[in-house]
Amino acid sequence: MASRLPKVVERRFSKRENAAGMHSDVAGRPPGKRPGVITVEARATPRGRCEILIHEALHEYLPWLEEYAVRDTADKIERILHRDGYRRIHLVAPWK
Repeated sequence: MASRLPKVVERRFSKRENAAGMHSDVAGRPPGKRPGVITVEARATPRGRCEILIHEALHEYLPWLEEYAVRDTADKIERILHRDGYRRIHLVAPWK
């Protein structure tokens, strides 16, 4: 049975959260957060957002990895995808 994919939510982080270097969190890991939700800084660049999503997915599915391993792996995966041409495309619905 496949596990549910986490929901991705964007929000603007506070000055305090940004000063702490916080760009995202995996809900369910920090106390008081909902499980299965990845919250991403809304002002992140498309390339930064890609790295954040990979980073948080690694935390979600491989919780035994140390932070340095998650950080290094997410960075390498993001660079591979970027070099191969993967980009975030913002689609605007024609009826809007």
